[in-house]
Amino acid sequence: MPDGATDTIHAVTGLSARERVRAFDLAAGLAVFFMILVHVLWNWGSPQASDSLLGRLISYPAGPTATPTFLFLMGASLGLSRGASHTALVIRGLWLVFLGYLLNVLRGFLPLTLGLAAGAITLDRVAPITPWSLLTSVDLHHVVGLSLVVIALLRTRGEPGPWWLVGAVGLGLVAPLVRGWTSGIALIDGPLTPFIGLADNVFYAVVPWLAFPLGGAVLGRAIRRSGDARTTLRHAAVLGAGLLGLGAALIVVQQPSF
Repeated sequence: MPDGATDTIHAVTGLSARERVRAFDLAAGLAVFFMILVHVLWNWGSPQASDSLLGRLISYPAGPTATPTFLFLMGASLGLSRGASHTALVIRGLWLVFLGYLLNVLRGFLPLTLGLAAGAITLDRVAPITPWSLLTSVDLHHVVGLSLVVIALLRTRGEPGPWWLVGAVGLGLVAPLVRGWTSGIALIDGPLTPFIGLADNVFYAVVPWLAFPLGGAVLGRAIRRSGDARTTLRHAAVLGAGLLGLGAALIVVQQPSF
């Protein structure tokens, strides 16, 4: 599992074998493993399974650490890489967006359309899902591709640094204000959907999910500049432990729903 997950990240970012960090490989493999666990539980598990102790152990630790970890590691690999050009990143990003919509066609739009035409299924049985909602859904491929494009544009202005962290925090703060905004004009709202959409078929909009690869890119560059991955990761672990403690305290105080 780790090899497949990290090979995907390295193929996207252009990271060479000599630049690989084994900690990233392990974390990426675990992130994909957690993705499988939570999707099987939430999509095919019973409510009793989700509410059980095992279900909660999967949902709470594994759910929030799956896709965010994968996106963070993609950014870290970009920050670590020396060879990926801006143009190459844009091309890879647009290619991933195209593959995302192609996947929408093959896994959702086409099967449902054929099923409806053959009378094997009705829209009532799958409501609120429609062929259009499946065709226009925004998933992991889309946010990864668009994130690559945005990062490539940012790198034309400079390498990852403190301002990238400010931007990541800003995305988290501004997201509740802009997510779901619509102009009422289809030609405007359509292209904005992958960026700020709040519909049921938008699973990972760029705002705020871009925050994870931005933060990861800063860590990756810090490792590259230090030349000592082990020491830098130890310092990052201390910072991460502090952030986990702060997050746990906020959860206890605010009592948010899952």
